[in-house]
Amino acid sequence: MADIVLELPVELRSELKTPLGPVYTDAESLRSDAGSPLAAVGDIVTYHLLSAGRTPDAALVDERTKRSAVESEVREAIEGFDRRVSVANPAGTLSRALVEALRAGIDSDGTTLVDVDGEEDLAALPAVLAVPAGGSVVYGQPDEGMVLVTPDEGTRERARSLLSRMDGESDAVITVARGRCGSALSRSTALGGVASARYRAVFHRPDIRIAVRRRHTGPGLTSVAFLSLHRTGSDISVDTPCHY
Repeated sequence: MADIVLELPVELRSELKTPLGPVYTDAESLRSDAGSPLAAVGDIVTYHLLSAGRTPDAALVDERTKRSAVESEVREAIEGFDRRVSVANPAGTLSRALVEALRAGIDSDGTTLVDVDGEEDLAALPAVLAVPAGGSVVYGQPDEGMVLVTPDEGTRERARSLLSRMDGESDAVITVARGRCGSALSRSTALGGVASARYRAVFHRPDIRIAVRRRHTGPGLTSVAFLSLHRTGSDISVDTPCHY
């Protein structure tokens, strides 16, 4: 049974029809404009990206399009991923398993196909929070084409707003989507006074010190590793990469 953490209320359905980015009808143009890492949500979107020679880093499919089963040609063409996982996610919901599989797929060194038993339509929202700067999210817009989302402050805020107005535990979805160190960074900042340098930020409280080192791993991509947390009387080391 799926561990459902969010459900889509009826009043938000119309708002989701407004695309989060430009709509493409040509897969080659979409492939050229998409960043890396790339998350794809939907069978048809994934099929077109693969046909254009671009394998998404993480793709979520449910073998359905507009509530009907996809054609066998589409289903059989979605292959070639390094890893394949299955999760349950009923229609109109977000399950913890789906968001965790999405996060793991983006963090993985290889490519991941997430087979969804149910529906993956809402996965584009946590994907916008999970994909780091420089990456892209692609999802299908019924009867229009493929939406290319560039995760930036504007699109992330819209995704957070939509998630926060759903029924359930929006904070849990946002935390899992952002990754463990993203939530740790938020908690650390809340401790008080922040001093930062170009590659290092240190958070202070009288009894707690958390050191964070940032290193750039590519254009527009920063990997953040929490090196140590020290509290009076204890010494804990954590190595948790994430992206911003």
